[in-house]
Amino acid sequence: MWSCCAFSALDNDEECGITPNTYMVDVVDDSAAPDEVEGAEVDTYIVNLERSEDEPWGLCVEFVDGCPPVVSEIVDIEQSIAGAYNKSASSNKQLRYGDIVLSVNGITPGHGMRKELQNGLRGEFKLRRPKMLTISIPKDGKPLGLKLNYVKGAVTM
Repeated sequence: MWSCCAFSALDNDEECGITPNTYMVDVVDDSAAPDEVEGAEVDTYIVNLERSEDEPWGLCVEFVDGCPPVVSEIVDIEQSIAGAYNKSASSNKQLRYGDIVLSVNGITPGHGMRKELQNGLRGEFKLRRPKMLTISIPKDGKPLGLKLNYVKGAVTM
C-alpha cells in the first residue's frame, strides 16, 4: 500500500509509479538497539519539515505489510518542501529513495503514521539510511533456493 504525500488529494493512496532498480538490505537487526549490534553502523537521522495546509510534503512513502515504511520518491524536487530541504541539507542528511521511515512526530508504523503524514503540518521525520548490498549468485541452471515475498513495483521485499 502506498501513501503519497506529494499530491494535494491525500484522502486516497496514490501509487507513484516507481520502478525500483536497486534492492536494499537493512543490515541492522531491528529488534536490537544500535549499540547492541556488534560492528553495525546505523545511519539514523532526523529531518524537520513544515508545510501549510495546501502544500504536500513532496515525498512518497511506501507502506507494505510486513515491511518498514520506505521513501519511494522525492516528488517535484525543485518546488517541493522535501526538495527544498534537500537543497540546503548536507548530502548525508538528504532525504533519499529507500530511506526507512522509523517515525513521524514520534508516531511509529502501525500507530497512525500514515494519518500523521496526511494531516500533520509539522513533521519530525526519524529515518534510517539502509546499507546497500549488491550480490551476484550464479545459478548454474539450478533453482536459486529463495522464497521471496514482494509486491510488484514496491521498493521493499
